[in-house]
Amino acid sequence: LECCGTHGTTAALAMLNDAVKKGGIHTIVINGAECEPLLRTDRYIMLNHAPELVRALSALKSELNISHCVIALKHHYAREIASLRKAIAAVGADIAIHEMESFYPAGDEQTIVYEVTGRVVPPAAIPMAVGAVVNNVATIYAISQAMDGIPFTRKFLTVTGEVRKPTILCVPVGTSYATCLA
Repeated sequence: LECCGTHGTTAALAMLNDAVKKGGIHTIVINGAECEPLLRTDRYIMLNHAPELVRALSALKSELNISHCVIALKHHYAREIASLRKAIAAVGADIAIHEMESFYPAGDEQTIVYEVTGRVVPPAAIPMAVGAVVNNVATIYAISQAMDGIPFTRKFLTVTGEVRKPTILCVPVGTSYATCLA
């Protein structure tokens, strides 16, 4: 894997590569549970780019020889779940959907690993200690883009709160907050 993640996951992907080579990873979990209630970027990507996510996940699963691939998201994300199920069915992908209750911190990676696998990540350890790796939706989307030769130069973000027009933007990396709020 030679890919830069969207939340500082370059090191995590390098560690994943090493762990996979040693045969220690059996589950890849995609964190689709927005941790904060006002955030919507993951939901936007799952709803509008489900086929790209499924394609990238299928490639990762195959390339890394990982036995289980799961997208974990909150059960009330009905439209996103329907979009993902449709994309999975369209290509017959071996990807599961895990519908979680809506609780805080549902988006915490140790919580997601427990919810999906039933395994507890030991204190001070990372999910790879129990054979799992967690990636976020935006990273998987970036992998899909990379598969098409599109470099990671744009980022989705939620603009919300006390703003004139709450929205989801896809902006060049490095775009100022002022520009996003304009």
